[in-house]
Formats: sequence, structure tokens, C-alpha cells
Amino acid sequence: MANKQKWHSLARASRELGHGRNYVSAWLSRHREEFPEELMIGSGKSKLISDEGIEWIKKHIKKEGVLVSSRVANGDQHLEPQLLGVTLLTIHFTGRAGGKLVA
Repeated sequence: MANKQKWHSLARASRELGHGRNYVSAWLSRHREEFPEELMIGSGKSKLISDEGIEWIKKHIKKEGVLVSSRVANGDQHLEPQLLGVTLLTIHFTGRAGGKLVA
């Protein structure tokens, strides 16, 4: 039995993902080499994306609040909040994904 895909405008797909109407279009322009061609039809400004394409993007977008890559986050870093010239605590960050509190 043939797979019956539903097709959506890029603006509709953006809303399905919970973003503004240009989100999918902008995301695709930044990731054109990664996105499977068969999940989109059309050309120029008239493009449609399948349900499967929306799911593919959902699985490949950065999670909100997660630092995916940054050169400044790869080394040790310190955060020392001060109040009236007194250091309240020192936060020591190590590596990309973690950190530890150092009193």
C-alpha cells in the first residue's frame, strides 16, 4: 500500500513546530545540505514539506537553551558575582556541557 503523505506550506510547518512563519524556510536555507530532498517538493518560492519532513526537522533542531557549539565554552571559565565588592560565590565551568559549583 502506498504511503499517503500530507504536504504543508513552509509557513504552516513553522507554525506546527511552534515558531514564526519564516522559521522553516530560514532553517532549510542554513541546512540545505543536510535535509533529505525527498521530504520536500516544489521549487523557488512554492515549496511544500511533508509530515515526515516536519518530524525530521523537529529531531534535528537545537533544543532551546542548549549550547551546541561555541569556542568560548570549551575551556575552563569562572563566574564570580560580586555585591559591594565582595565575591558571593565562584562558579567554575568545565567543558561544553557541564560545570560545577566551587565555593
